[in-house]
Amino acid sequence: MEKHSMEQPSEEQLKVELEKKENDLFLKKTFETWYGENEFKVDKTPIVVDPRDHNFEQIKDNSVKDKFGEYTINPEMQDVDIEHISPEKIKIFPLSEFVGKQLYEVAKHIIDTYGSTHHIPGLEFWKWVLEEYENAPDEVKVKYKEMKDGNQHHFLGSIVRDQEGHARVPNAGWNGLEWDRSARWLGNNWNSNDRIVLFEK
Repeated sequence: MEKHSMEQPSEEQLKVELEKKENDLFLKKTFETWYGENEFKVDKTPIVVDPRDHNFEQIKDNSVKDKFGEYTINPEMQDVDIEHISPEKIKIFPLSEFVGKQLYEVAKHIIDTYGSTHHIPGLEFWKWVLEEYENAPDEVKVKYKEMKDGNQHHFLGSIVRDQEGHARVPNAGWNGLEWDRSARWLGNNWNSNDRIVLFEK
């Protein structure tokens, strides 16, 4: 009788599956925090999209409830070592000239101006800030200490769809006790306490 051996998943496949499970759990907790419910089941395959390929204005107006829980990840960020990046490569932009304009306009400006010279963090960095920053070694935390200034720091490398299907950009701000778990709709106005985080290549 011929024996058939099951093909074993590759190390890369196992890594992708593990990251998906971790992202599902992270987003489940995020939605429970936002909506005060505990019955969310998140099982979405991440959509791999270079943010330079996004039409942010079009995405802003494309809200579909069936897309709840969908999220994108930036392929360029998957090999960036968040904890070992050189501190001089961590860039935070206030973009005060955009106050009163919409977030999608800020996103377009960032892509046009810095898309080729900087990595654009997204969900992977959002998750790290919220879940791992406080337990990181002091030499790692000090690199990101500027982010604990009370401002809202946005991570344009990912889009997350909320309960209404609106496209939101992950962001986090330190409120003095903990990190806010938030994401802003692309149609929201840019405020004086908003910031963009990028990693110089």
